[in-house]
Amino acid sequence: MASNPSSGGESFVVDKQGWEWSHLWKKEDWLAIWLGFIILIVGLIVFLPRPPANLENNLAKADAILKAEDARAPFHTIEWHQANSTKSGLRATGEPHGKTLATWLSRPARWASNPIQALYLSESQAAEIREGAAAAHAQAKERTAEAVVFERKFKPAACSDVL
Repeated sequence: MASNPSSGGESFVVDKQGWEWSHLWKKEDWLAIWLGFIILIVGLIVFLPRPPANLENNLAKADAILKAEDARAPFHTIEWHQANSTKSGLRATGEPHGKTLATWLSRPARWASNPIQALYLSESQAAEIREGAAAAHAQAKERTAEAVVFERKFKPAACSDVL
């Protein structure tokens, strides 16, 4: 062991472990915990009093469709996927106050040449993007409608009362 020349004895590194109440506001680990609690409390205050419109009715309808489609086929049908999408789409972020918060807290988008494009997209630029994707969107909608018609053609009459 190394000797301490001034005291003449040996010196050791001592790890003092202990906990004090002041650690709750002085330590950075606790700061992260407190910030997490604040975020949860603010989320509860903002979203809990204002659930999505017609939440109960939409959930009941989606659940009825899911059960009927599960009983009808051993695989997930198009109606099952549509009902599942409807059910998972019932979120508070779809409400106006949720959309506002989402725009404030969302991460920056991509950009090609100018980093400002990641933070702000003008209406004319958005219109150009929409026009570029319009043909592909129309084609996808058409194919989806054809698939739904095809699947409904082979659907047994027992499930028609649920839908």
